[in-house]
Amino acid sequence: MKCREAAEHASALLDHDLDLTLRARLRLHLAACAPCRRFAEQVRATRDLLRGAPAPGPDPDREDAVVAALLRGKPEADDGP
Repeated sequence: MKCREAAEHASALLDHDLDLTLRARLRLHLAACAPCRRFAEQVRATRDLLRGAPAPGPDPDREDAVVAALLRGKPEADDGP
């Protein structure tokens, strides 16, 4: 397996989404290739970080301020940056 192929499958390996043969080939490559091991660890760290991040969506405090301004009959609050 070449490094490019290993990089393409790194995320699938972490998600246990590879068949046995491909998983074995990738694990053999990672055992022998330090740069690809580092890349796989970066993918894992990024995935773990994103799993702990709050879900995207509206800011409840901001939403409350807009509703309050509308109830007072004022223009919407500044949208900010």
